[in-house]
Amino acid sequence: MAKSTPIDISYVLRKWTKEEKQQVIELREKGHGPKKIADLTGFPVDQIKFWIYGPRQKKKSRKKKSINGNLNSVKNYYRTKYNNWFAWKAQCYRSSLLKAAKETSESVELLPLPKELEQLLIDKHEYCGYCNADLTQENISLDHNIPTARGGSSKLTNLVICCQNCNMAKGALLGSEYKQLLKCISKWEDGGKYLLGRLKGSNRFYIGGRK
Repeated sequence: MAKSTPIDISYVLRKWTKEEKQQVIELREKGHGPKKIADLTGFPVDQIKFWIYGPRQKKKSRKKKSINGNLNSVKNYYRTKYNNWFAWKAQCYRSSLLKAAKETSESVELLPLPKELEQLLIDKHEYCGYCNADLTQENISLDHNIPTARGGSSKLTNLVICCQNCNMAKGALLGSEYKQLLKCISKWEDGGKYLLGRLKGSNRFYIGGRK
């Protein structure tokens, strides 16, 4: 079973020290990946990923530069724009919402700004908005309370911080409908585990082809 990394707000909000940065740089120069560096240093792997790679779309180009570059280019390879995990995650969610807005023709002006998403994460990062399960860096997700397939928007008021399991199983259900479903199946012998598994496996067939 994969080790989950709790979202430790006291750690992720502070900036990296020079000693920590140098330690990661030296291990990276030796060819170690984020997981190996996490094992050697004890730093959360997601923390290391967002500091090394930054925005996902820039990962490949920065990695290519670091392979053939000198020490200065290697240092430039590491991200400095975002200083904490919440800011990095908010930027990832913002990019996803922008991509979805192009497909649904939603006005970009109505989308929440990275700072607003960051604050939402800080306020709601502890428990799933649907099943109340504990959230970690590995299972945290962003969902639409009213799915876009049913006319929902990507406004901040329609966004829910939840676990990945609920995000995948909920599909085109309204948030209220999904909560009623969870309440109903909690009384079943298996707690609805089989049904939720089937829902997660069929999420590609939701109304409109997307949530």
